This record gives sequence, C-alpha cells and structure tokens, in this order.
Amino acid sequence: MSVLSDKLRKLRRPFCTMVVVAAGESTRMGEDKLFMEFGGRTVLARTLLALENCDSVDEIILVSRADRMDDCAALCQSLILSKAHKVLLGGQTRSQSALAGVTEAS
Repeated sequence: MSVLSDKLRKLRRPFCTMVVVAAGESTRMGEDKLFMEFGGRTVLARTLLALENCDSVDEIILVSRADRMDDCAALCQSLILSKAHKVLLGGQTRSQSALAGVTEAS
C-alpha cells in the first residue's frame, strides 16, 4: 500500500483506546501472573507490546493495583511505548478498574 492510502485508511477508522486491566491480585494463581516470565518477557510486557504494534490501536491505558503502579510505569518506560498514555489505579473490583480505565480514554 502507498503512504497516501495508508493515511486515508487511518482517517476512516475510529480512534481506538485499549484498556489493560491489570489490577488483580492473582490469588488463584499464587503469584503475580502478569509479571511472570514467558519466553524471555513478562506476560504484561508481551500484552503491551502486542497492542503497541497493532495498527488499529491508538492509545493504551494500563490499570494497576497500588503496589504495582511504579512497576507498571517503569515497564511502559523501558519498553518505550508511544501509545501508553496513562497508568491508573484500579478499583476494588475488576469492573471498577475497567470503568476507571474507560473513563480516562481519549
């Protein structure tokens, strides 16, 4: 595809924000599954990189629990994610965490 047709295609699609709800405690797993290594990267890093590399995604909002906020922000910085706009504190439930992310979407 030409550069012009790529730009036209992007103009026709809606803006897309992906909310990654990563505020759980992983109690059933026994350890924090998002920071477990899988093939040399953490599960959360793989998720964020997949969204970063997706042409349909314009913005990433990451929702975390309080004790992982710094880790999540540091991960976004180390991966040099241009689409990761915010790291937010999650709520008491998954739905509250998802709502926190959605309300911050551009």
